[in-house]
Amino acid sequence: MKNNSGSRPSSVRAGPRRSPGRRITGMPVSAGRVVARCCVVHGLEDAGRLEAGDVLVAPNTDPGWTPLFMGLGGLVLETGGALAHGAIIAREYGIPAVTAVANATRRIRDGEWVTLDGRAGTVQCHGEQPDQTKSQQTSKTPTGTNTQWPIQ
Repeated sequence: MKNNSGSRPSSVRAGPRRSPGRRITGMPVSAGRVVARCCVVHGLEDAGRLEAGDVLVAPNTDPGWTPLFMGLGGLVLETGGALAHGAIIAREYGIPAVTAVANATRRIRDGEWVTLDGRAGTVQCHGEQPDQTKSQQTSKTPTGTNTQWPIQ
């Protein structure tokens, strides 16, 4: 229902769509692609539910979240940009990441499987685990790049 100005009246609001197959977009901040399960976390007190390879979906992160990044498959944040804490750490760790995804913690279900593309800035929601998928990740590290630190 639209009013004379062509916009929705304030009393009619569309809720977040949560059907499988939907595509959500945000700002691409760390290249790479992963198909994995999501863990929606609203604060560090919920972080114990994260499993290795999960895509962390959160409102934002700060330095206190950094130890959690080691085992992540991907990162989706509601706020931030290329210079946000989560984006910088995701690039350092080679984790695909998308930020500025409006209402991500409401639009993506906890435990839902997604394809996260950190180069395109998209999150394709699948609902359940897609066929022929066992938490796949493609690295953004170019072939031939030495990622080993010399120990002296």
